[in-house]
Parts: sequence; structure tokens; C-alpha cells
Amino acid sequence: AYASVHSSAAALRAAGGERVVFVLNSDRAEEDLWEASASLGPPASLTWTDGSTWTRVEAKEGPGAGAPTSLRALAGVWVDTTHGNSETPICTIQDAEVRWNQMLFSGHQNTQLEALPDGTVGMQVAGDPYTAAFHKGPPGRLEWSDGALWLRDELQGDWATEGGEVVGHIRGGRLYWEPKLQRP
Repeated sequence: AYASVHSSAAALRAAGGERVVFVLNSDRAEEDLWEASASLGPPASLTWTDGSTWTRVEAKEGPGAGAPTSLRALAGVWVDTTHGNSETPICTIQDAEVRWNQMLFSGHQNTQLEALPDGTVGMQVAGDPYTAAFHKGPPGRLEWSDGALWLRDELQGDWATEGGEVVGHIRGGRLYWEPKLQRP
């Protein structure tokens, strides 16, 4: 089962503390709504109306584990805010690679990232070089040499209870429950 995430992702990225609504998808006619207040942290957290808190798990192994430490910090879903607030991710960065949103860049191949000696990040797109300064945030920011500004969508990722038990994963605007959890 999964729940759709309904929130102003742009407002959450900009200010934090935003209310997030999850709509549980099921075969029933009525909607099952869950609400939480979000904080960008660090660490990012969701505090539910019943008082329980989930914290986003920072990746240590898995996605990005093969990348240099400086590039591992870039892992996540990124939104281009150059021309105002956007809700549409431009890419996902994983394993030192930009994986372009195919809804925006149909057929565009993944782009390799490189950690440069001056502490910036570099990539080549269609033969043109681009560099970016990374700011950890929250939210994480990439300021590109062509003037583009990307912000990391801090809601995306794995979430755990206060006790450390992973309960779900938010990907592409949906919360996917851990299989071991029973949900309606």
C-alpha cells in the first residue's frame, strides 16, 4: 500500500514547518487522511497528530555508497527553482550521477558528476561544462555556473520511528510503507 503526499513542497523546501497531508490509497470509497508537521531539521522530521515522530534516515550505504564522500552528500531528488518555485523534480542524484526526469528530458542519458579540486561539482551536458557550489542546507542547494539554482526535496527518502525502525519510504510524492507493517 502507499499514500499520496499532499503538501506544498515548494513551501516546505523554503521554510520548513509546513503541514503535510498523506492520503491513503485503498479500494474504499472514503479517503483516509493522515497529517503531520514537517521540519527540515537537521535531521528532517515528521511529527504526527498522535504525537509520534518519524525522522528521515540519512543514507550511509546503498545509494551513493560508491561515490566519493563529497558527491555522496548530493544524493536525493532535486528541483530547479531558477524561474520561481517548481514542484517538478528536474533529476535524482544517485551514485555520483544525475538521473534526469524523463518527463522533462525524454531520452536524455544520465550525466556523471565529478568532484573538482576547488570543492565544486562538475558535469558535462551536450559537451558543455557546468560547475556548481553545493550548500548543505537544509534544504540542500546547488548553485550552477549558468545561474540555475537547484534545491533538494527534503521530504524524499527513508523514514524511521524514534526507536530507529524504518516505517516507510517517500519517493515521487508517495509514501510506501515497509512491507512488514500492516496498513489498511
